[in-house]
Amino acid sequence: MKANYEITKELREASVEFLNSYANYGKCLDFLKNEEKTSYTEDEVNEILNLLGSFRLRDVFHIVERFKVEVTQLKSDQVEQSAPSTEQAG
Repeated sequence: MKANYEITKELREASVEFLNSYANYGKCLDFLKNEEKTSYTEDEVNEILNLLGSFRLRDVFHIVERFKVEVTQLKSDQVEQSAPSTEQAG
């Protein structure tokens, strides 16, 4: 028979607060769950990778590897970065 334990409400709340605030994990999980969000900043992608990096590599390797293929820069960003300036010297 496995042992059962009681955890105080304060300890549970402190644990949840830590897990939500540490390295913005709570925010990261929120925007990953938001199905309406279709694009992410470079910082947000890095936050996702940092969150995944906190787990054992063998457990998350298959997901992390997919970032190499399934994360692409949006075309509008590429156009904005390479578009010549339309301002004229006056």
